[in-house]
Amino acid sequence: GLIGLPLACLIMPGAKGQKFNPSPFLFASAFAGYGSMGIFMSTRKPVVSVKEEDLGWFTKNVLENKIFNWALFAVLANAYVITGAGEQLLTNAGGTFVEFKNMIGGSALGSATTV
Repeated sequence: GLIGLPLACLIMPGAKGQKFNPSPFLFASAFAGYGSMGIFMSTRKPVVSVKEEDLGWFTKNVLENKIFNWALFAVLANAYVITGAGEQLLTNAGGTFVEFKNMIGGSALGSATTV
């Protein structure tokens, strides 16, 4: 559910002039995961530099706001804390990576979501 927010921070500044509006794809990625970004990302033209006047209000005042970015980082980092993944990585990194390898090897979904 949170994948759409970091993607929005990266994609929206360069959204002007793209073939498709990224907003519907970003909303879909919040509900359906990263795979819903496929059509947009396959048609996206790289944007090397963006001027501040090219940014929309939401992008300029929310997505490019350092407070929002740090809050988003805290929320995403908290996911590792509340799931116990962070503790497992610190206390048993080898075993955690073995379990991760087994999950990827035994499931097409696991393999697809980690690419």
